Amino acid sequence: MRCLLCNKSINPDIAKCPVCGFRVIHTTYKNNETNNNVFKQIKIDYLEYKLSGISVGLKVYDYAVTENDVTIIAENDIILCECKNLRPNEIIWFNDIFEEIISDRKFALCVFVKKQNESNRVFKVDIMPNRNISHSKIGVILDNGLTFRIVIGKENDYISSRAIQLL
Repeated sequence: MRCLLCNKSINPDIAKCPVCGFRVIHTTYKNNETNNNVFKQIKIDYLEYKLSGISVGLKVYDYAVTENDVTIIAENDIILCECKNLRPNEIIWFNDIFEEIISDRKFALCVFVKKQNESNRVFKVDIMPNRNISHSKIGVILDNGLTFRIVIGKENDYISSRAIQLL
């Protein structure tokens, strides 16, 4: 049996998923539009509750370049999105456009997950562009298993990172 929210394999004899806490629902309902809409809304409501107070962002750095050295002179956090607004398989785009990211080799992003009253969890995420991705936006997409990916590109033309666990 699989959790209806995070899709993890679970024991059907338990009351809540050990990963996301969603109630294990046993039903014999008919698979029709009304019932599917009810379950969809229950999942959305729980997702908003579970992801409330969590945000995803990027660590960005300013560098000083000299003849022989590159030194980080400033570090800032940019919040890309509040996770309670995420829906599975929908991208939330950050407002700013990156003028130019030209690379024919992979580059790393420092992504963080910030949860209220907890330390940030920071992840190094490698991106391998397969083309010039100038004038692009950066966004966050929620996968079905309560993981997310960073995406860079445009609405229907983007590259994505590996999946990162939200909880």
